[in-house]
Amino acid sequence: MTQPDSSQEYWRRVAQGWQAREGETLWRRLNDGVIANLLDRWLEDRHFTSTLKTDLFEESFSDGLCTALANTSSLMVGIDLALLIVHSAQKRQRKIDCAVSDVRTLPFADNVFNLIVSASTLDHFDHLDQLRIALSELARILRPGGEMVLTLDNLDNPIVRLRNGLPSKMVLGLRLMPYVAGRTCGRKMLHQMLEDAGFKVLELTSVLHVPRLPAVALARMLERSRPGTQQRLFRFAMGFEVLEHTPLRFLTGYFLAARVVKPVPEASPQPE
Repeated sequence: MTQPDSSQEYWRRVAQGWQAREGETLWRRLNDGVIANLLDRWLEDRHFTSTLKTDLFEESFSDGLCTALANTSSLMVGIDLALLIVHSAQKRQRKIDCAVSDVRTLPFADNVFNLIVSASTLDHFDHLDQLRIALSELARILRPGGEMVLTLDNLDNPIVRLRNGLPSKMVLGLRLMPYVAGRTCGRKMLHQMLEDAGFKVLELTSVLHVPRLPAVALARMLERSRPGTQQRLFRFAMGFEVLEHTPLRFLTGYFLAARVVKPVPEASPQPE
């Protein structure tokens, strides 16, 4: 499978193509709804002094996760590799300070943020080594005691594994995704990489269990339907999230989801 180009130019073209389609946001909003529910459950109405969101793709054409994060932080910063996405997001999202940045080389000092939300940002790289570099950068800028919520494509799901093995032209031609899938991993490897980066894993699960192909097709059909019809689709799709609580959750969920903390260094013993 041809691997994606992680350059600014590639993501500029992706953003242009997506905006030119003028819509097809229902499926993306459904994805955001699942992640928003996860954030609501894991963050439990806590308040954070500073939050970083590691991409702005959804926020460039919809509310994205802004509604879910609006009341959680005194300072919200969002980054994206593509200038076009950053400009579009900044016009829509007045409560976020938006900036162009690569998550592998973040322009922030150490220990700046006490919450990081990375929703399907780190599954677009050519190689897993790039994912490890990004995790190390995120650990660097997170304050001790700070938390990160991370989601990425779940390679334990056989449908995701099959999709990632298909030729990229087929994936794009069938409109399974608006971009080429990058390298990702399963739960065991993710757990190990998070620990290697210096995080302590608090929770690791999978989300978005609705069968993707029929759900995407249905969302396209209902893109311009009445709000009540769209709400019924949301309720139908969310009903599948009960599968998160079954032993087969890592086979049915399309995303791995992790909540991690950066440990607080233990105080050095004082000399007697």
